Amino acid sequence: FGDVSANERVIDGQYATSTQYVSTTMANDATMFGVNFIDGRIKGYPITKASGASNTFYVRCVSGNTSYGVNSFKDNGDNTITDSSTGLMWQTKDSDSTDWDNAVKTCEDATTANYTDWRLPNAKELQSIVDYTRSPATTSSAAIDSKFTATSFLNENSATDYGYYWASTTHIWNDGSGKSGVYLSFGRAAGYMNPNYYDVHGAGAQRSNYKTNVSSTPAASSTTLTNGLFYYFGPQGDIQRANNKVRCV
Repeated sequence: FGDVSANERVIDGQYATSTQYVSTTMANDATMFGVNFIDGRIKGYPITKASGASNTFYVRCVSGNTSYGVNSFKDNGDNTITDSSTGLMWQTKDSDSTDWDNAVKTCEDATTANYTDWRLPNAKELQSIVDYTRSPATTSSAAIDSKFTATSFLNENSATDYGYYWASTTHIWNDGSGKSGVYLSFGRAAGYMNPNYYDVHGAGAQRSNYKTNVSSTPAASSTTLTNGLFYYFGPQGDIQRANNKVRCV
């Protein structure tokens, strides 16, 4: 884990994957997705440091089923899509939310295709439909199969983008509180590092933000770019949005 004596954080314990980002992060850095088993997040990491040296990561190797995680989608023609690889059925279309509680209720109240057992997906379920071959910068789409509808919007920097989607999974803080919810970013996982607005973590990243009023996030800062006021938080300026998108399962 992180070497505190070397000014690293305790949570600096990232595991490498073979999945490379089809776009770039930060200032055009070639990027690999890694998993942090300390805080549960998934994000893009530059493959090389600014100095040109390789980054170092933990590694856990795997063997066996090479088709694991390969989706097999069927459009049912009734605004639902079934993935036979997981046995999950999804709403074809997404919707908006006002906050995390509203996202949970939206799915619980849903009656798409006359089904009444819709729910907000957990983080692993939602991550299972990320398509890491797609991104706003390379395919002008969300990081999801084209059978799904993903609503576009203008992000904080007025670029066409796609949303963060709420998961039902709570992100536990170090103090044990459950005030943050997990989201999967099917568009740019954006950050503001004054004066630059970047795709910091990559489309397909798993992050978290406050379930309710993002303006009350501890140490959150706010600023205004071309599309109005927004909030950001943390060393990489993660953009905070309470009104994340919803796709029920």
